[in-house]
Amino acid sequence: MTSRGDVALACASVHECPSTGARGSIADANPAAALESQQLMSHFGRLGLAEVQPRHAFLAVVALLALLIPVSAAAEQGDELPSAKVGALTFTYPTRFYRRDFMRCDFKVTGVHGACVQGAVVANVRLGRNPELGASYPRLPLTVAKFELVLAAPQPGVLGPVPTYPLSLRDLRYSCRGCGQSRLRRFTQIAFFFSANDANYWAIAWVGKRISRPDHQALESIVASIHPS
Repeated sequence: MTSRGDVALACASVHECPSTGARGSIADANPAAALESQQLMSHFGRLGLAEVQPRHAFLAVVALLALLIPVSAAAEQGDELPSAKVGALTFTYPTRFYRRDFMRCDFKVTGVHGACVQGAVVANVRLGRNPELGASYPRLPLTVAKFELVLAAPQPGVLGPVPTYPLSLRDLRYSCRGCGQSRLRRFTQIAFFFSANDANYWAIAWVGKRISRPDHQALESIVASIHPS
């Protein structure tokens, strides 16, 4: 059986494992409640049932309930979602998504000879070695939800519009790069070119023809989470 430590090592070596997020133990998430509960239980262990006062019993119940809370309200609201930083921008994504960071000097990616770009790709499917080139293993399914943020190669005199945050998935427009014939396409590719801190960026999304509602909402949340670091 593979230990959690082995899995953590494997995932640390490549960004191809779903993020586990900041789960931790319940006691780690609420150490004060854990300590209070331990102290109360120890105290009750030295007392007979007849000596337990109603107030102490009430405090014990409160402490135990605090330990039974699986996650904090902040975690439920997504404050602990994993994030990716690209240049001066950061975005968050679901813990169940796969991620790969990249830096490429390939003209197919940069669009500018002799230039390099960096970025991050996240998706609801396992990513190939070079997902920024459109490579994916297995092939992108009809249910794909994939997002890429790229710090574009600098070009003299070229600066994209400065957007208003939060961004929306509706800001991304149809932009099919290597999608093949329309009738055979398994997904729609949309993109948005903009600037932040005097640098250009591309936000690109691949939306499967049969994408689920939760995954479509995940793409919307990813795009809306983009913000200056």
